[in-house]
Amino acid sequence: MVQSTASRQLMCNTLGAGGGRVNEGLFHRGSELFDAFGVSLESEITYTDFCKELIWLHRDGIRFARDALLITDLRQSDGDWAEAGELRFYPWDNVQGIRNVKGATILQEYECDQIREWVSSLAQSSVTYPYLGVTRGHIAFVLEGAPRSVRSKGGKARLREEVLRQRETIGASFGRPLQGPVEMMIDVFSSEPVSLPDADRLSNSVMDAFQGLVYLDDKQVRHLRPRIFESSSAFERLECTSEPMPHFEIEDIPPGSLFPLATGVRDYYVVRIRPHS
Repeated sequence: MVQSTASRQLMCNTLGAGGGRVNEGLFHRGSELFDAFGVSLESEITYTDFCKELIWLHRDGIRFARDALLITDLRQSDGDWAEAGELRFYPWDNVQGIRNVKGATILQEYECDQIREWVSSLAQSSVTYPYLGVTRGHIAFVLEGAPRSVRSKGGKARLREEVLRQRETIGASFGRPLQGPVEMMIDVFSSEPVSLPDADRLSNSVMDAFQGLVYLDDKQVRHLRPRIFESSSAFERLECTSEPMPHFEIEDIPPGSLFPLATGVRDYYVVRIRPHS
């Protein structure tokens, strides 16, 4: 187990004022990990393929949840829906441990099971799908399950109904529908991507669903980026081989888009909409 000092720190870090969660966002932050395990500037994180790196380099960009560790190029203060230029996803099973190092001496080594036990002791965020993260001028809409084809019976209508249920929240936080050019990003995570509708039909269905609520006409969507990711590959075990296994890595995506994956959801999709700059 973690040393007694770290254990005392865990109790302090788990609860905030009045017993509330430390983080208001979806993820826990790297600073909690550092405090709990007394991580020094020289400490290393090691993976199951025996690769290692200085954990300090990623302190600000670390996000973690029950099932996974995320390493990003974000700052500590950036929100869960700030877009990271690069995001690496590691299931905790792919983390061998953390070594607290000083010079050539390993002061303490924490194995994956100890880290996971600590993570499970923290208050965990949970969301109800469809999840709607909305601020003025920006929407993140997350639906669990595989996207329904627009050719399926009622598939397009059901998506529109899901969006319309969020009408009041969208109106209160987002404001009036955008009148200028719009960007739409659709990121689909699927355990069986071959079974999905093609990207064009999916995109048309999504654009129609938000029309009149987020923008006046879907012709305003000037930048459309649909992507499909095979979620199963995110959980492949890293092993030491002659050729390094690629990590599950995505560019230009906010950590929030991977929160379902980091809590065990394999099939879902995320729609993000904002003004086109």
